[in-house]
Amino acid sequence: MGHGNYLDSIPVESFKAINYDSGKTLWTHNSKMTHNYSRDVDGSCLVIDDTLYIGLENGLFTKMSPTETYLKDSIARPIIFDQDTCYSKSDIKKHRGNLVTE
Repeated sequence: MGHGNYLDSIPVESFKAINYDSGKTLWTHNSKMTHNYSRDVDGSCLVIDDTLYIGLENGLFTKMSPTETYLKDSIARPIIFDQDTCYSKSDIKKHRGNLVTE
């Protein structure tokens, strides 16, 4: 199986920017493993000026560029401005890995 088929796959590229007119992928983002059981992304983002804000399902709140990218392994990646967990360390044990942001 290819990348992203398992929770511990590296990478899990579950967040992508798609061109509305052509349907082509503009960039893809690796939803890295955290202390929860999910790495998909099915939430909505908010774009203000030149910054995209999204709570990824892996529990990371991420601020990134919706348009500026860099190449890694021949794949366009968005430039990340900031990323932090939406949970505290005490939540990890309390919720037994159910720290999903949706």
